[in-house]
Amino acid sequence: RTNDIDHIMPRVLLEKEQKDPQMINSVANFQLLDFGTNRGPKNASPLRDWINNSVPNKAVYLQEHLIPTDESLWDERDFELFYTARAKLICERINFYFA
Repeated sequence: RTNDIDHIMPRVLLEKEQKDPQMINSVANFQLLDFGTNRGPKNASPLRDWINNSVPNKAVYLQEHLIPTDESLWDERDFELFYTARAKLICERINFYFA
């Protein structure tokens, strides 16, 4: 296996914010990420920090992982807004293939 199932917004940070565990552990908060990156530099990094400081091609990364481009959604305190926006992007992608 070359990929981990990664929490886009780290579980540990969301639990500190007392977010809903069902939302934390939902496909709307998961991405596939190579295990070296997930267990190394990404490990528990806030989403905004990770994208702005460690992702080499931000636009491609956001598109491939269906992450909302609105940076105001990348804060753990606003996880519910991120969750809703990402779930919508996932549904739109699925609907594209069934339309």
